[in-house]
Amino acid sequence: MTFGTKSLFSTSTHEVVQSSISQLDATHFVISYVDVDDSYKVKCVIGVNSGTTISSYGSEYVAYDGNYSKTIVKAIDSTHFILVYVYSNLGDYFAISVIGTITNGTEISFSSPVSIGKLRDATAFGVDVLDSTHIVVVYDKYNEKTTSKIGTLSSWVVSYGTEVNLTKASNSSINVVALDSTHFAIQYRDSNNGYKGYNVIGVVSGGNSITYGTEYLYYNGDTRDYSSIAKVDSTHFVNVYNHGSSSYNIFFNVGVVSNGDDIAYGDEYTLTLGGIGTYIDATYLNSTQIAVVFKDGSDSNHGKLILATLSNGDDLAFSTESAFLGDAAASYNGVSRISDTAVSIVFCQVGGTGGFAIIGQTIVGPANVKTYKGLASASVKTCKGLAIASVKTKKGLA
Repeated sequence: MTFGTKSLFSTSTHEVVQSSISQLDATHFVISYVDVDDSYKVKCVIGVNSGTTISSYGSEYVAYDGNYSKTIVKAIDSTHFILVYVYSNLGDYFAISVIGTITNGTEISFSSPVSIGKLRDATAFGVDVLDSTHIVVVYDKYNEKTTSKIGTLSSWVVSYGTEVNLTKASNSSINVVALDSTHFAIQYRDSNNGYKGYNVIGVVSGGNSITYGTEYLYYNGDTRDYSSIAKVDSTHFVNVYNHGSSSYNIFFNVGVVSNGDDIAYGDEYTLTLGGIGTYIDATYLNSTQIAVVFKDGSDSNHGKLILATLSNGDDLAFSTESAFLGDAAASYNGVSRISDTAVSIVFCQVGGTGGFAIIGQTIVGPANVKTYKGLASASVKTCKGLAIASVKTKKGLA
């Protein structure tokens, strides 16, 4: 993948944090972030792109004038998005949602804020869009269990249905991805059970009612704080994560959904790094590929992107890594699909000022290494002479 020129979207004299990005249409994207320089306000801005060029940004709009918060932004259609952020008050954390409406290309107005619930942890929540009128939010509820609820949109006002709890409590690193309009996959680490990694499928009926399938273990060990989940199609998703057996590497496995809410897993794949891979985010790219961005601790903490290609139901092949930020350290990375071959990326340049976005475009075949049933079918991929993605592990064993 090749990249355009990084483009500054925030005029803050410090780093921005907790950034998130979502593509609205082929030429517009929305970014949410926390502006450290401006009293940790939650802000949004619209970017305009063409090819790999970001031509301009609109004004920065304040969604929440308050304390440090995590933000997640998801496009609903070309002129609307949902923003979920955390309001902090005297050590308590509350998830809040607003709907953003875009006019004149880059101007934003926000709906009145709607409370989702009180959180155990400031970052323990995820959100995704099911269809044009329904949203799913998953969060670890204070002093209770991890729960989900469906938000229903009417006249661009969101109202939430009844909370439905999972069986486990005190979960962290919660992510969720919509598989179709009535199914979503949750990824989380169980804080009361060795931080093991779990998935579960949520099934929506009657507009806002939720039932769950069995909670499945995708990694039987300590998963770390940085993880993501991406849809490939309505019955396949990919877990991307760290785990305690190697805090330096990034791991992948494919979840295959059957009977609506059952999950089976393919083998575990390893992206071998010489330094910790963090600030991971993943997105659907096309019917066989996902794009993953991360901070590469083995290469001066530069920002990297890799493509994973699905075949044979649960096998993965990987592209060569591409650096979207090769001259500084990247954090708070986010990625969103523009088209089958292009993505928009947001990141904070550590030690720099403000926040940046950049466009990536695929111009060559995505995969140059593939293993099948533990056997390499292509040459080993190397970076600077070091093998970085050649070993396939199965259930944590080489």
